[in-house]
Amino acid sequence: MHQRYVSQVQSMEPFILPDIKALVTVPSFYLAFFGENDVQTYRHLAHLIRQSDPIPQDQRSSTLSSLSYVAPHVYKARNTSKTRTRVGFISMFFKEHASGKMIQGIISSLSSELFEVYIFCIKEKAGTPKYTGTVAHRIQERADEYIELEKPFGLSSMRETIAKKQLEVLVFAEIGMDPVNYLLAFSRLAPIQVVTHGHASTTGIDTLDYFISYKPFEVTRAQAHYSEKLISFSSFSPYFKPEVPNSLPSRNKILTDLGLKNLISDDPKLVLYICLQTIFKLTPQFDDVFRKILERVPNSHLLLKEFRSPKLTAKLTSRFSKTIPTVMQRIHFLPGLSNEQWFGILKHGDVILDSYPFGGYTTSLEAFAVGDTPIVTLPNPRGLMAGRCTKGFFDMMGIDDTIAESKDEFVNISVRLAHDLDFQRGVRLQIASASWMLWQRNETVSEWSSFLSSVATGRSIEKFLHEENPHWYRIRVKPDPSE
Repeated sequence: MHQRYVSQVQSMEPFILPDIKALVTVPSFYLAFFGENDVQTYRHLAHLIRQSDPIPQDQRSSTLSSLSYVAPHVYKARNTSKTRTRVGFISMFFKEHASGKMIQGIISSLSSELFEVYIFCIKEKAGTPKYTGTVAHRIQERADEYIELEKPFGLSSMRETIAKKQLEVLVFAEIGMDPVNYLLAFSRLAPIQVVTHGHASTTGIDTLDYFISYKPFEVTRAQAHYSEKLISFSSFSPYFKPEVPNSLPSRNKILTDLGLKNLISDDPKLVLYICLQTIFKLTPQFDDVFRKILERVPNSHLLLKEFRSPKLTAKLTSRFSKTIPTVMQRIHFLPGLSNEQWFGILKHGDVILDSYPFGGYTTSLEAFAVGDTPIVTLPNPRGLMAGRCTKGFFDMMGIDDTIAESKDEFVNISVRLAHDLDFQRGVRLQIASASWMLWQRNETVSEWSSFLSSVATGRSIEKFLHEENPHWYRIRVKPDPSE
């Protein structure tokens, strides 16, 4: 499947993209889930998109409707009399979304003495209410100016709005999930343009200068996975501990409410494996792993998350019926979960199975926040960051019992957690005693701050380049007495 996709991309002919509506999705979105190093394919797709611009080549940089538009201030020398760096952050997901949760700690922590922060929030429709909730509030509170870019007004209007702010650095919180954010990145709207890992893959876009990632998630040779220059910081984006509801329903209550009363049992040997990742992460190459686990633990069930589209869920069910028919009766899709049910399932499950080769991030952190349920993970063998985050969290906690090195070992660990209760209790105890190390790792804020200031003023950023400093060392932190 992966090779067919890549071959089709490589054989594509140049085309004309007349307007924003012609691109209904990001063409490279699905590539990340294959878990392969497809940097050349990303570059090829971006090259095709840039070629699709209908504006004549010699007029593109000065034409707002062109993909290759360049903001006028980019050509000017920096105003050295300014005391604060003008930095913008742009995303459609500055709310209760994985991308917003990942970037909120950086935005909210940037010094108001050093930075003017502009938030550009892309909105699907015009005139909709401002985002609410804890994540949105933190981001909006730090903004010197909060600006909504409404899709119905078009890309030209968005480019003009951003260009008028004369930013020194523009940070894309993610690129890959929203076609508007993707297309905006083809323009040069600031002298320095950066993307980070809200969608954990490179972009192939030549107007993006740097990709910001974190050493616990990257291998030493990771620059080869990116079209951008890779910047890697010592920890990971400071992550506020997820807000767990004060009262969570019991396991039996959740199962009853979800129509799974048949899974309620007094038998201590009944095991609930859970994998609540988005359906795109459930790749065929892991179907047989699910089969082996369920066959070796006969009194077990696997709970998956139902996708918003019934058609996609039906396709996955159809695939399972062909690839792993012997265990199909013990695989259950959970419909839309309330916040209480979501955290309750993470807490009351027996074992969490990380997806592969694109693993968990937000889901893993939320599991660590709500309880001590063991997570079994298999890092991406190609070394891609998208498949190494759960391992990175375990590394920061100093836990390695449930990090597998092969699919067979993933199966063995998952089975052992079901059969060897002493082993399971030991893993739970380690998680319970060490998960505090994951929250608000503020050492990264100073690195972000130093990088943004340095790159805006032309100072050296060599120490942040992954090629120059690729090795990660575990930083021991002290518990916050207020926790």
